[in-house]
This record gives sequence, C-alpha cells and structure tokens, in this order.
Amino acid sequence: VLDCITVGFEKPEDQYGTHTLRDEEGVERLALAYQQRAKLEVCDDDWVGRLGPPTARCRGSLRPGRLGQYWTLQKQQFRIALRSPGTIAARVGLHLLIGILIGSVYYNIDHSFLQSRDDWGRFLPLQLQQQSSMPKDRIGVLFLLCLSQTVTPNCAMSFFLDDRQYYSKEAAARLYTALPYHVANAVTEALICVVNALLASGIATSMAGLPLSGNWGFTMLIMVSNHLCASAMVQMCARLSPNQDVAYVISAGYIILCMLFANVLVKVDSVTPALAWLRWICSLFFAMAGLAEVEFAGTAEHGIPVGDAVAADFLIHLGHGITLHE
Repeated sequence: VLDCITVGFEKPEDQYGTHTLRDEEGVERLALAYQQRAKLEVCDDDWVGRLGPPTARCRGSLRPGRLGQYWTLQKQQFRIALRSPGTIAARVGLHLLIGILIGSVYYNIDHSFLQSRDDWGRFLPLQLQQQSSMPKDRIGVLFLLCLSQTVTPNCAMSFFLDDRQYYSKEAAARLYTALPYHVANAVTEALICVVNALLASGIATSMAGLPLSGNWGFTMLIMVSNHLCASAMVQMCARLSPNQDVAYVISAGYIILCMLFANVLVKVDSVTPALAWLRWICSLFFAMAGLAEVEFAGTAEHGIPVGDAVAADFLIHLGHGITLHE
C-alpha cells in the first residue's frame, strides 16, 4: 500500500529493490491487474486510472462470501495476536500469578467437615461435634478464583477499544460484514481465555486440594465458562460504549453485581424481591452454584452425606420442582 502511494520520484534499487512501482503508469497497471483478478464490475473505465471511488452508476464488486470473509479475518486476528507476544505473555503471566497466589494462601485445605480435637470431645456423636471451617474455606477459594477471573479481562479493554476504530473504518468501506469480524474476534479471544483460565484454575485447585469430590473436569469446565462470560462482557462494553471511561464504569458495575449475587457474600434469598431478578444476569451466580455442587455433592463424613447440605445452599431453583444442576 505504501508503495502504491509513493511514486513519481527516484527509487534507488539498493533501497527499494527491483520490484517496485516507480510512476503512475505502474499504479494504473496494478489497478487493472487487480480488476481482472478480483473480477470487478466497473462501469467507469476512467476510475481505474484515477483510483477514485466508483460512481453511483456502478454495480460494485463481487465481495467474498461470509465464510471467506471469516477465514481472512480469522487469519488476521491470529497474526495480530502472534505479533504481540508481550501482550499475550503479560496476560498469561497475570493468570499464572493469580493461580500461584490463591493456591499458596489456601494450600492443602483440610478434607474433614469436623474440627479435629485431641480432648474428650472427639468421643461425642458426630452430630454434636463442632464443624470445621473447611466448607467455608473451599467456597472462599472458588469464589476468589472466579472473581479474579471475572476482573482480569478488563486488562484487555484498551485493545478492544483500539481495534474498534479499525473495524469502524473497514466496515464503512464495506470490506466485510459485521458477523464474520465479531466471530473471528470472539474465537481468538476465547482461545486465549481458555488457556488463561485453565492455567490459573489448574494451579490454584491443585495446590489447594480441590475439588473434594474429585470431579476435576467439571470444575475446570465451569471456571473456563465463567471466564469466557466475563471476557464477552468486557468486549461488549468496549464495542458499545462511546469511550473507555464509560466502558470501565459499565464493566465495574457488572462485576459488583456479580459479587453481590454470587450467593457467597449475601444470600440471594435475603435480597429484596424487587432486585432479586438481577441474579439471572450475573454469570458468577451460575458459576458458584455449579462449583459448589461439584465440590461437595456426594461427599460424606463417616457415612453421613454432609456435603449435600452444603451444596444445597447454592442450588438454583427455577420453580415447579425444577432445579439447575452442574
């Protein structure tokens, strides 16, 4: 592109090479070759020479189909990601640090629902023995891990905003439609998010000794899904907001809603009915319900299914006897 617009002056071969455009005639020949290659339908022959926009009488060009647009845009997104290794390394390093920090703080959590005692109290019936803080500790790990991965996509907010200006210009020039662009962008971001979520969640859960039920696959699946939802929310704020400040405000408001309706800090059953409906738009509400069930459902202490009682506090009841499970 730069070669096309820098013509009409001397171009030494040792600097510009032998294959370069040196005058306007060369540009016209290039435009003519492109016209034949792309099978353009141009009604104004003079347009090829002056490289101006086609007149209103022209029918336009044969634009590639949506699949071709998507594949071209997908390769472009991959190139952008690979050409910014520092950005990817920073995001991956952030999640690596999160996993190590949370895993170190909650390293090797106790597996017993009962508080260990060395006095005569250990001979009491199980129903009379004091419960340990293990269930709350495990819920704390899951909540902190999910919350941190709900916040981290905001670190990429500026990249989405910068990319939006290029999309606006290219879409206005009718280079491609909106759907292939957004799908390619979402696929690229999803791949990065999956790697980050697996890295942070895998390290933290392994160091902390989660899940208690041993169903590690479901735990990772829910963690990754929650991170993808958070990333999609950040992208939506960046696409729809007029500037970065508004985008951050909307995203921060959503994170606060997720914290309130995660059923950890505040039980959603105690929330004012007029506001209780907000839980249905919070991804953390569904993530914590699934993670708590995967963590505790089916676990027992000396044959007593204590874990089911903990999981029951997070189950999502839709009414009419319908309950959402993991």
